Amino acid sequence: MATKKLVWALAGSGLLYGALAAADPSATLVPARGPAAVAGQDNTCDADGICLAVTVSRNLDPQACDGGPSLEAVAGEQVNFCYTVTNHSATTYEYHTLGDNGADPDQQFLFGVHQPLAPGESYQYNRILTVGANLRSTATWTAVAALPNYVADDTAPAQFVDITAIGQALDLGQNGQTPVALPFPVHFYGAPSRRIAVSVHGAIGFGTDVSGLIGGLWDQPLPTANAANSGIYPVIAPLWMRLDARYGAIYTATLGSAPNRRFVIEWYDRAAFASSGPADPRGATFEVVFTEGSDEIEFQYLHTTFEDSSYDHGLQASVGVNYGVMPDGAMGVATQYSLNESSIQDGMAIRWTPSAITRSVASAWSGVTVGAPVIRLDHDAYDVTLAPGGSATRALSIGNYGNRPLGYEIGTQSTSAHVPPGLRHAPAAQSPGELQLDTSPSARLTPAWLAALQRLQAPLAVRRGPSPMGSAGVPGYTGISTIDVNTFLGHGGLAAFDLLAPQTLTPAPFALPDETTWSAGDFIGEDLTNLYAVTTAGGVLLRMDVDSGTVTTIGATGIGANGGSVTGAAYDPVSGLFYVVSVSEDLLGRSKLYTVDPATGASNFVGGISVPGMPAVAITDIAVDAGGAMYGFEGLSHALVAIDRATGDANVIGDTGIFTQYTAAMDFDDSDGRLYVVALDNADTSGLVTKSYVVDPTTGAATELGALETGGALDAYRLWSGGLAIARSGKPCANLDQVPWLSADPAAGAIDDYGVSNLVNLTFDASALDAGVYTTTLCVNSNDPRKRHVAVPVTLTVGDGGGRIFANGFDG
Repeated sequence: MATKKLVWALAGSGLLYGALAAADPSATLVPARGPAAVAGQDNTCDADGICLAVTVSRNLDPQACDGGPSLEAVAGEQVNFCYTVTNHSATTYEYHTLGDNGADPDQQFLFGVHQPLAPGESYQYNRILTVGANLRSTATWTAVAALPNYVADDTAPAQFVDITAIGQALDLGQNGQTPVALPFPVHFYGAPSRRIAVSVHGAIGFGTDVSGLIGGLWDQPLPTANAANSGIYPVIAPLWMRLDARYGAIYTATLGSAPNRRFVIEWYDRAAFASSGPADPRGATFEVVFTEGSDEIEFQYLHTTFEDSSYDHGLQASVGVNYGVMPDGAMGVATQYSLNESSIQDGMAIRWTPSAITRSVASAWSGVTVGAPVIRLDHDAYDVTLAPGGSATRALSIGNYGNRPLGYEIGTQSTSAHVPPGLRHAPAAQSPGELQLDTSPSARLTPAWLAALQRLQAPLAVRRGPSPMGSAGVPGYTGISTIDVNTFLGHGGLAAFDLLAPQTLTPAPFALPDETTWSAGDFIGEDLTNLYAVTTAGGVLLRMDVDSGTVTTIGATGIGANGGSVTGAAYDPVSGLFYVVSVSEDLLGRSKLYTVDPATGASNFVGGISVPGMPAVAITDIAVDAGGAMYGFEGLSHALVAIDRATGDANVIGDTGIFTQYTAAMDFDDSDGRLYVVALDNADTSGLVTKSYVVDPTTGAATELGALETGGALDAYRLWSGGLAIARSGKPCANLDQVPWLSADPAAGAIDDYGVSNLVNLTFDASALDAGVYTTTLCVNSNDPRKRHVAVPVTLTVGDGGGRIFANGFDG
C-alpha cells in the first residue's frame, strides 16, 4: 500500500496540542523511512483501524525510525523513540492523541492533534530523551474520525453530592489552578486523559498536568482559543466566572468502587470576586461529576446566588464545554449553554452527552535498559602519622560494581570531563503562545511591565512566618523585588527560604538602592555570611552580609556594558574562582562567561558559551559542584547544559521540563551534591508563579518541590527577581598539585568489567613539613552518575602534631 508519514520531532518531554503543521512549521509529509506498523508480539492493533509500532535507537536524527522495540543504553545517553501509526482501515482519522506510561503513567505527547490520516497512510512521531533509569513503557495511540458534538440536557435529575466532609481540599490562591489526577480515564472531545487542571474560577482544563490554560481567565465566550496550543483549549466550564479564593473551598473525592466509580470536583461556597469594596462572603456551591466507563459529564448546582445579585445564576459567567478554534480560524468547536445569563438555578443539573464517533486505539511496548558504572572504594578516610621528614605509602582500591565501563580521575578532573561529546538534541526553543508578561531581565521594573503585572494578578494575602534558616532542610537565599504598583517605584532585596518547603519567604531587613535588582550571586568557600552578588543591570559587584544587613559596593565588573544583562554567578571550590555569566552582549544574543575578582570586581573574559547545534544560547544561571564541574540552565530551551569553565564550550545534558524563559537560578548544595533550581513557571498563567526544583545532573530531569511565596498588597507587591545561593558548605576536592605532601599513582584509570578493582598508591611525604596536623579532601571523580565525586578525608600528623596545630591541605 502507499505509505506516507507525517514526521514531527520533539527533543525532550512536552505536550503538543492542535495541528502539527501549525505547531511546527517544519512538519511535512515525507516518504516513509521505515515499514508501516503491523501487528506483532510487541504491539496490539485494531484489525479495522490503526496499528502502532515503537522503535528506539541511538540515531538522533529527528526523523530516524530505525532500531527495535528495546535498547541497552548508558545513564545520561540520549535515545530516539519513534512512534509509527498506520491506518489499515477505510476510514480517514482526523484527530490523534498519544500517551506513554514509561516515566509517568499518565504522560501524553500529543493531545487532540488534527491531521488527516487517510487509509494506508502512516504518522511518525519522534521523541528524543535523556535516559537515567530503566524504562518499560506501553504507548497508546487514540485516533478519532471526527470530533463529537456535546448536547446539554438541563432536565437531568438533580443529584448534588456534598463531599466537603470526605473530600480532599485543594490549596488554590487567587487566580490559582492545580493539577488533579483522575482515578480512571475520561474521553473529552474524543481524546482520553486522566489529567485535569482545576481552576479557582469555576472551570476545568482537560488533558494536561499544569496547563496554564484557565487560571488567569474567566467568563469567556465559547468557543475560545489558546494561541499556545494552536487553538486547542479543552475547558469544562460549570460556572466560569471570577471567584474569590479567600472564601469557601474546592474539594475532590472518588465515590464508589471500580468499575462504577464517580469523581467529583466541588466548588463550595465560593464568593464572587469584588475588585473594590468589601469582599462578598456568600457564594455559590456547584460540582462537576465524571463517571467511570462513560463519557458523559454532569454539572450539579446546589445554589448559585451571591451577596451581590448582579452575579446570581450565571449573570457574569460562561457555562459550557469547549474544544477550541481550529488553526484556520474558520471553525469553532464548543457548546455554549449560557453566557452572562440568568440561566443556572438552584438545584439544577446539566448532563453533557457526546455524539457517537468512530474511534480506533492501538498500543505498543518499548523498553530501554539503562546501565551505569558503580564506583566503590575500600577506604572512606585516611589518618596517617609520620616522623618529621618521613614518608609512607597507603593503598587505595577502586572497584567497578556496575554494568558499564568506569573511568576515574584522582584529585581534580578535567574541566570538560562532564561535558557530553558530539551533537546532542535540546528541546526546541518554545514559548507558551502569547506570553502575558515579558519576564526578560531588561523588562523588569519598568512602568509598562508593572502595569501589565497589575492587570495580571489580584492582591494576595501575604503569609508571614519566622525565619526558616534555623531549621531549613536546604537553606537558601534568593533575590526579591518589592514594588508599589501604584507608583511603579520599587527596590531589590534578599529573602531566606527552605528549598524543600519554599512556601514561606523571609525578607532580609535591608533593601538595595531603588531600581536595583540582582539575579546572580553565591557564597564563597565556607563563608556563609557574605553573599557576593552582581546587579542585573550595570554589573556592579555587591557584598551582602545576610546577618547584619550591611550591603557593600565592591566595584563595577564591566559585564553587560554593551546592553547585555548579568544573569548568573557561581563560586568554584576547586579553582577558587568566582564565575559570572551574561546574556545578549553581542548581536547573536549569546551568553558569555567571565571570572570576577571578589575583592575588586574586576572581570576577565573566559569565552562565549557555545552548544553544538544551538545558534543562540541564553544561560540564565550557572552552578559548580564540589569537583569543579560547571552546569548551566539554558533559558530558551529549558535544558540543563554542562559547561567547560576553562573555555565556555558546552553541551546539552537534557530537558529539565521546567517551562520558563530567561528567569531561572541554580546552585548546588555543597553538603550533599544535589542540584537545585528556582524558576518562574511560564506555563502557569495563574500569576507570576515561582517554584523550586531538584534536578538530576545526569539527565536534566527536574522534580518540583513547591511554589515560593510572592505577591502581596499592591503597595508592597513582592516579585522573585532571580538568583540562588544555598547556605550549606562542603569539603571541596583538593587539587593535588597544591598539596605537596600527597600524591597518587596512577592518578587516573578505567575498569571495564564488573567486580574488577584497580590499586592506587597514595604517597604521604613529610620531608618539607613542620610538625603539625595537615588535612585535605581527596576526591575520586568518575563517570558513575550517582557518585561523580567520592570525597575521602585525609589527615597527616607529622611528629607530635606540633601541639595539634591544624593546617589545610593547601599549606606546604
